[in-house]
Amino acid sequence: MYRDLDKARVQGPVAMEECLEGRLFGDPKASNALLVFLSTTMVGCSRGVAIREAARAQEDEEWGLDALDEEAREGEG
Repeated sequence: MYRDLDKARVQGPVAMEECLEGRLFGDPKASNALLVFLSTTMVGCSRGVAIREAARAQEDEEWGLDALDEEAREGEG
């Protein structure tokens, strides 16, 4: 994963960093490296399912579907 992060020009972990996960998941350039890492390390999960779910989550985030769902819920009632 670190090699893939380097290729994407994303800074790897830094000593005493408080929220590495937040920084990596918040950086669009890190998405591919993270998806590859997750797809190859999923234990007890079909690799194809894991890849599709991760790709779908990334697409949803890029399109802002969570924000749309939240706005729809706020308008209910």
